[in-house]
Amino acid sequence: MIRIRQPTTQCLRRFASNVSVPKGTVRVVDRGTGNFTNDVYTANHHFVVDEPAKMGGDDLGPAPYELLLSSLGACTSMMIRLYARQNSVPLDSVEVTLKHGRKRAQDLGDRAVKQSGHVDVFNVDVQLHGDQLTTEHKAALMKIANSCPVHQTLNNEILVDVHQVL
Repeated sequence: MIRIRQPTTQCLRRFASNVSVPKGTVRVVDRGTGNFTNDVYTANHHFVVDEPAKMGGDDLGPAPYELLLSSLGACTSMMIRLYARQNSVPLDSVEVTLKHGRKRAQDLGDRAVKQSGHVDVFNVDVQLHGDQLTTEHKAALMKIANSCPVHQTLNNEILVDVHQVL
């Protein structure tokens, strides 16, 4: 279960007045208190990200990898729902359960893009609920599950370009 708590009043006074985030941008602000607690702002939302206590955090919000998995899971579910709605598929609900791990590239054989080192592996389990779903419906929905934009991004070559702002 992911718990998201509201930021402290002190934190809101310190940062809320300065935080203006354009649509399509995310701003992450270290609180300066605790070990890893960060406030995340988007154009319309605010939430807290932290590490669990066993990792030295205060456990005030989901950890970064939990958010990454959440993004992939939510996108997968949304794509399935969109397809079902557009194609009148009798889908009641979707559950997506995800885990992240690493495997040695050599253990994955020709499934691995890299030939050395480790490969990040995202296991995505999709449960489709609907008494009237046919085998054909389920196959079409699972095909769509692989086309979510976050899935596509994670499968592409990625460049993270970090710059210091003065």
